[in-house]
Amino acid sequence: MASQRLPASLTGADALTVAFNPGYLLDTLTSLDSPEVRFHLLGPGQRALLTDGSDSAHRHLLMSVKPLV
Repeated sequence: MASQRLPASLTGADALTVAFNPGYLLDTLTSLDSPEVRFHLLGPGQRALLTDGSDSAHRHLLMSVKPLV
């Protein structure tokens, strides 16, 4: 199982672990034209709304996947 940790700033919640289909996540990240991406997470095992750091009109909805243990 591959995993990647990235620096992030978490606001309004305790530590959280989420997993996404890497192909869908890569497609989303490459379509956003900003050095900053915001993940609006609803909680563990929930979907995430990704927005460009400067243009919240560009949105992508990603469903999380259950991480392998």
